[in-house]
Amino acid sequence: MMKKTPIICMFVLNPCINDTRVLKEAHTLGKAGYDVRIIAVVSEDRPDFIEEKDSFRIYRVQPRSALFYLKKIHYFLKKTLNILYVKKFIKYVKDYLEVIKERIHGKAIRDKAMLSATGDPSIFLKLLLAPLVVFVRVSKLVLSNALIILIIICRTVKEVICEVLLYPFIEFWKAIKKHTKNILWKYHRISTYISYWLTAGKLACGFRADVYHAHDLNTLVPAYWAARKTEAKAIYDSHELYRERNKLVPESAFYKWIKKTVEAFLVRRVDAVITVNNSIAEELSRLYNVPVPYVVMNCPEYRLGTKNNILRGITHINGNRQIILYLGAITFNRGLEEAIEAIQKVDNGVLAVMGYGKPEYISDLKERVSRLGVEEKVYFVPPVAPHEVVKYAASADIGLVPIQNACKSYYYCSPNKLFESMMAGLPVAASDFPELSRIIQETNCGRMFDSANPDDIAGVLNEMISNREATEKMGHNALQHAHKYSWEEESKKLISLYDNLLSGQ
Repeated sequence: MMKKTPIICMFVLNPCINDTRVLKEAHTLGKAGYDVRIIAVVSEDRPDFIEEKDSFRIYRVQPRSALFYLKKIHYFLKKTLNILYVKKFIKYVKDYLEVIKERIHGKAIRDKAMLSATGDPSIFLKLLLAPLVVFVRVSKLVLSNALIILIIICRTVKEVICEVLLYPFIEFWKAIKKHTKNILWKYHRISTYISYWLTAGKLACGFRADVYHAHDLNTLVPAYWAARKTEAKAIYDSHELYRERNKLVPESAFYKWIKKTVEAFLVRRVDAVITVNNSIAEELSRLYNVPVPYVVMNCPEYRLGTKNNILRGITHINGNRQIILYLGAITFNRGLEEAIEAIQKVDNGVLAVMGYGKPEYISDLKERVSRLGVEEKVYFVPPVAPHEVVKYAASADIGLVPIQNACKSYYYCSPNKLFESMMAGLPVAASDFPELSRIIQETNCGRMFDSANPDDIAGVLNEMISNREATEKMGHNALQHAHKYSWEEESKKLISLYDNLLSGQ
């Protein structure tokens, strides 16, 4: 009798297009012989509900928030009453009357030209009959369009009645819609979560999986529910400290309380907890009084970088100036403002910013560059494909990780840009945070700075640029330890965890 292939059902509340951790874990487990299925959400970029990958399958569902149903109600009322089509109908009437006018005018001109022809013996008779001819033709034109004209008149009358009689109702509905939308928007995220939980949970139960794997807190509810209903295992994969995330707008106390309560309840009831580094693992253990979670770091796949001049070719940077490279998301609290301010005081160094971000934010950074007068020292490089990052990074001289202490998730972070810089053989200048400091000190591959202080950033960079021998040694150390911080090494921990979990160890 053939042994049943274990089924793993993963949950992720995004379209699962660029979520590298989810995709790497699914691919790793799929190659290890597991039947991996991911439940994600539909988006405009990924409207397909089922997507086949090399070693796993993605199922996408469509969450329905409260705002979605409010829009449905509004659309129904709008179509039923035709209230919002008044201007369109009036414009239609005007346009159609203009067409009729032009057609009548054109006929009259042609008749006049015909009747004024010289040499016609019956010219006077035709002149006498001309008004009758025009009247007959106009009448024919009007009668042929009588039905359309009648419809237009009826619609116009109806719209006038709607405007007069239904005006109070219209204004009342607009006010209700506005205030309801404002209220629902505050809880839009929660209603979206609940919709996803119900839809994804129902689909997941149908899989009868052996393990339900929740990626982050926002998918833990359906994973736990499906696991309990089907008597399967549940795993909580915390990509960060979810209750302490980077937010441009602070979350309400109510929403924070919900997150804290849900995580505290479920983290003690799942079969295993995974997270991305030791600091977050210890923090989760301290917060919820649970065993220290398993650590599977979110490292990139190993790629060896060889020295090249790609960035110098793109930016036309002089070969004598050192390229200080920032990799990754171009967004708030990543320390880019402080890095741009610091580069003013860095001798013989330029800042290259390579990554993706919202155009408005990048535009604001460029305005800051112009305001500080450092256009010749800051370069923005378009993002490249993930497998190309290390190759491009190898053409720089120093890797920069200036993340700000905006939240505990950032304070305890171990970002990909650190590991990619190491694979490129770059010495690293980074924020003095626990995980960054631990890795850099263990490998002696860089220096730390106070990320909130541009002067300190500039001082560390100047020291690294001036002391070339020590900096080259750091780059060599980074390259030597890069494989240790790669997905090839971390994936072994993931497979071991699953093997032990399913074998009952």
